[in-house]
Amino acid sequence: MRDGDIAVRSSRRRTCFLLVFVLAVQLAVSQQASKAAPLNVPVQFRIPAERMKQALEEFALQSNLRLIYASDDITDAAVAHEVSGSYLPEFALALMLGDSCLQFEFVNAHTVAIRAPPLGCRLLERPPSGSGG
Repeated sequence: MRDGDIAVRSSRRRTCFLLVFVLAVQLAVSQQASKAAPLNVPVQFRIPAERMKQALEEFALQSNLRLIYASDDITDAAVAHEVSGSYLPEFALALMLGDSCLQFEFVNAHTVAIRAPPLGCRLLERPPSGSGG
């Protein structure tokens, strides 16, 4: 066997491996994306009035949506409104954010960006219900 033949076979193996790897990644991504509920289908939510960061984590779990935000944009004292019942994810998120001044935007069918309040918006900070004040 000549060195040229070995090099060609090695190159083909690498190409084949790379192709299989890319296909496996695409399959994994499409399976993950298919787990997210369509945005026009109501979801049963049970999110208590709690710290905003915790409520956002609950929302992401219950809606199967990805949330992206800068953790510095949400203060530790910010509290989400309770959301309990069957709602479209967009409506549930609007209810939960309530008067927090936080804004959201769907980046795609599976990802929501939460943005800091605009300048001049006073972020409502209140203790979660049952925390004693």
